[in-house]
Amino acid sequence: MILDEKIYLDSGIFVAYFNTNDSDNKHHKVNNFLKIASKKNNVKFYVSSWALTEAIKVLIIGKEFKKEQVHDSFLKIMQVKRLGELKFDWMPSPKIKDYDLDDFFFSIQEKLLNVRIGVGDTMHIVLMELGGIDTIITFNVGDFSKFENITVIKPENFYRYKF
Repeated sequence: MILDEKIYLDSGIFVAYFNTNDSDNKHHKVNNFLKIASKKNNVKFYVSSWALTEAIKVLIIGKEFKKEQVHDSFLKIMQVKRLGELKFDWMPSPKIKDYDLDDFFFSIQEKLLNVRIGVGDTMHIVLMELGGIDTIITFNVGDFSKFENITVIKPENFYRYKF
């Protein structure tokens, strides 16, 4: 029996999907990734509420999208659990006895003391660990590669991996 590979989608994937006027071709790279990834039957893709929250912030504040446009688009994504052609699942809640928000924030603090990356990316790492996920699709290779136990894949390189 082949087990499903679990892969986490970073917030930048959502930003690039909606930002059609980018100068670095990320929108095109994400669309190609979504087409290829949607055909992988042995891979499960996961998204956290944090990834969507971060993407919404970037689109509204950083890319100056209209709030209503972002709200409507993300509401649909949340209902159908689909980005383009790719179906995803929500991150499962941790199944750790007595694990609470204090534990979650302590995990973030520990990581911040050991690896120099931002709080947002640290939250992604902790959520991945809690969900038993060790692979991320992201454009932010520099920060996530600082974690030895994480496989970091750029969307345009996904096709090279045998899942």
